[in-house]
Amino acid sequence: MVQLKVSTYSLGEYEFETDAYDENIINQQLNDSEVNTILIGRNIFSRIEIKGITIISNEGIDEGAN
Repeated sequence: MVQLKVSTYSLGEYEFETDAYDENIINQQLNDSEVNTILIGRNIFSRIEIKGITIISNEGIDEGAN
């Protein structure tokens, strides 16, 4: 389980937990101008609205996998 905080350019901050989080895939989607929305856990965000994603807690995630 990974607890994330997503910051947006409209000054919103969203904290939630998810089982599925791959920072490499999210990074690829954020940098792809063909992508309009990004699914993180069960939350949908506009690609251009995301300012940053911070891992708050990463229980069960292997940090050496990056």
